Amino acid sequence: MQTIMTRRYNLFVKVFVECLKKAGKSSMLVIGEVMNKLLHIIYGILKSGWPFDPSWSANHA
Repeated sequence: MQTIMTRRYNLFVKVFVECLKKAGKSSMLVIGEVMNKLLHIIYGILKSGWPFDPSWSANHA
């Protein structure tokens, strides 16, 4: 349920969902990919101790 709400209201995840939809992925696959993305984000936050920064990858590319 959290995945569905996140893909609707979180801008970072919304862009990710749009990219998947443009690639022709099914809605269930998109939900699974969003769950995986959220788990990676949460793990990174817990492991590093830093708050989430959606612009981090653009600044460190």
